Amino acid sequence: MPFEKVNINRHIIDRLGFDLKKINSGILQIKNSPRKVKQMPVEWSSNDEYLRVGPLAFIKYDFPDSVKEVRQRLGEDFLGKWGKNILFYVPQDPRWGIRGGPKAANWAPAPFISTYTVPVIAAMLFKGCAGQSVTDFGSGYGILALLALRLGAGRVHAIEKYEDAVYRATGVLGVNGYSSENIGPESAPIKFLNQSFGRTQIAEDPQSLGLPKEISKTADMVVANIGAAYGSAHEDIIEAAGAWPKCKTLILGGYTIPYYDNAHGERESILDQMAAAGFVSQTEIEFRYVHGLSDRGADAWGSKFSFIGVK
Repeated sequence: MPFEKVNINRHIIDRLGFDLKKINSGILQIKNSPRKVKQMPVEWSSNDEYLRVGPLAFIKYDFPDSVKEVRQRLGEDFLGKWGKNILFYVPQDPRWGIRGGPKAANWAPAPFISTYTVPVIAAMLFKGCAGQSVTDFGSGYGILALLALRLGAGRVHAIEKYEDAVYRATGVLGVNGYSSENIGPESAPIKFLNQSFGRTQIAEDPQSLGLPKEISKTADMVVANIGAAYGSAHEDIIEAAGAWPKCKTLILGGYTIPYYDNAHGERESILDQMAAAGFVSQTEIEFRYVHGLSDRGADAWGSKFSFIGVK
């Protein structure tokens, strides 16, 4: 593991001056796990600047210069010891959901990173990807691609259909000390592909999802944190990843739930779909958090999911 498995949360809170009374928390429940780890803690600040998932700390920045200021406040001694546990990231784009839900007085502050993304981060931490070739579908501003690099991935292909998101993602990588093949040397460990994907993209080879053959032939792990804008892409990705020769791990998140009703009104399970594609060893991760108060004044809990399948 390229970072320390410790809680540096309080050190960051102290050094950046966050109010402990305004720290919110949730829990990641790891189900069907073959390991002893059954839970992973999550904490975030009400001032919308900080998120902790397990041993990792995500700190929000608006401009690259603001990162320099935060690094100064943390101190080189601290960064020298714990810097690999910290990732700098940007505010969420409204295209991927309105962070925090409706603007109502009874809604609790949400993490600055989407609640849909948090359980996918946990899944990648839980599974690891050191030395692997990772394909990230719907990469957005590159948070999971960045995490893959921090976890030691040997190669990352990040697929994103919005050109401006790809541009922003290369900046996020730069702030965190990484370069991409798009703007740097060809030897860079990551490449962004600005394109859509799906079985309809290329009829003669639907399992490629319209991507270069290099990806379908070399990917060891597939990660997909996608929403409704990608239509039936989850099903396409499950089927394709199951056929890719080297792909042993599939992580799904975003707009995913354990069970759903299909177009025919029939109950289906995303885990059953993954098993049918060969990913028979499965782990479900549920992120539970208080997102506000109910009409009766009690805590109203929200849940988001990710799923890990291994051949």
